[in-house]
Amino acid sequence: MDFVNTKEAAAIIGVNDRRVRLIAAQLGGIKIGSAQNHGYVFDRDAVEAYAAKRRKRIDSRV
Repeated sequence: MDFVNTKEAAAIIGVNDRRVRLIAAQLGGIKIGSAQNHGYVFDRDAVEAYAAKRRKRIDSRV
């Protein structure tokens, strides 16, 4: 299993870090560190699947 951090997940999905933290549960995020550092790790496959669904939704609107 390959993991990515919040910043990497944001880049894959095309959103900012804050948005990734808000959808962390949907992505199966695992909280690491303290409440102050907002650290999460995510399974890369789950993040890429979410990104693909997001792109599909956006493309269907155009």
